[in-house]
Amino acid sequence: MPYGTFPCKNCGDRYVGCHSKCSKYIECQAENERVKKQVRKKKSVDNDTLATAYKRKIGNIKFKMKGIK
Repeated sequence: MPYGTFPCKNCGDRYVGCHSKCSKYIECQAENERVKKQVRKKKSVDNDTLATAYKRKIGNIKFKMKGIK
């Protein structure tokens, strides 16, 4: 099942409060949580990489500016 898609739509067994008992929903929710965790981890790594690159760039600019004075 694609990320973000739940089996509830057009489900004939659906009723108020069924999410706590429906095995299909519980499995889908667990899978979505796993995918979201991977996405957050990747974003964290990407942000760390960007922050490091930015710090290097700023450091290089400051170093070059010292030589100009």
